[in-house]
Amino acid sequence: MAIATWPSLVPYRSPVDGRTPVQTYSAPVTSETEGGPPIMRPRPGPRATEMPWQSGWWTLAEWEAFEQFARYDLRQGTLPFTMPIYRPNGCYVDRTCQIKDGSWSSDFSKAPRIRISFTLIVFNW
Repeated sequence: MAIATWPSLVPYRSPVDGRTPVQTYSAPVTSETEGGPPIMRPRPGPRATEMPWQSGWWTLAEWEAFEQFARYDLRQGTLPFTMPIYRPNGCYVDRTCQIKDGSWSSDFSKAPRIRISFTLIVFNW
């Protein structure tokens, strides 16, 4: 099965405050020992970074394209997808991503403009 790709009709750039990674790797696995310091080791699997992601103010057509993508292509936000992700060197690179817990928020306070926000998990950031 092919991995979904962020729709071309939906802007992927977010405001600067929406691109800041929380941490660039998962917390280590810790094992307690008898009478000694705990032993820490890296978590197995791909490196995953969680970051808050927030869109700019989208048009209704852009929001509907995102809703279609997230609900149907990603099976209500549960499947991974590829998306251009901002890197500190000032460019965007395609990475495999996932919406954390498959949930996002829609802000309709400036209708007809809509803003989306969610926690983005980026693999191998």
